[in-house]
Amino acid sequence: MTLELSSFVVAAIIAAFLFADRLGGQEQLTRRLFQVALGFALAFAVTSATAAFVRGDTTPFSEIMSLPASQQTAALFDNDNGSISRDAASIKAGIGLGLLLLGFAAAGRWSTLPLGAALGGLLLLFAGGGQSGGFDLNSLSTSALFGALLGQAEEGSDIAHFVVMLVGTLLLLGFGYRKWEAPASPVFAPAEP
Repeated sequence: MTLELSSFVVAAIIAAFLFADRLGGQEQLTRRLFQVALGFALAFAVTSATAAFVRGDTTPFSEIMSLPASQQTAALFDNDNGSISRDAASIKAGIGLGLLLLGFAAAGRWSTLPLGAALGGLLLLFAGGGQSGGFDLNSLSTSALFGALLGQAEEGSDIAHFVVMLVGTLLLLGFGYRKWEAPASPVFAPAEP
């Protein structure tokens, strides 16, 4: 599924470059690619934030190894991960809805950033809005699944990933604002003597 989706995305990007003139030229293609990149960056920043900061208490690995073999596997998964997964999904859905509404509200004032924010919100709604209330093993983050084995090292890498995503997203927002949204500086004509 992932290979098929990524192949489709690559094909769509190549088609966009081939038909750039029909899409409004290089400037419009650049703007649309920026909007898509901003949407994904916003969604990834929120997802990395939930992976870094929405955590439960994990049982130390030494305690798990001291349990009988029949209870060790259950102890790895008995750290309220289902509730943590639902909490993270709720946060993603809430922020996604906020970004979507912000994108719609700002569309009248700006032309580029709101569509990127709306796309990011829509991606987050897809990621977090469709969660059922049950325990979903596939939705566990690596840090939740192996938290007992890796301890704080995984939490540190999740936080570092979030910081990188946050800085990158802020840089994208700044670039997009300066390029397409900032008011044009007035051109001063030399005064006639």
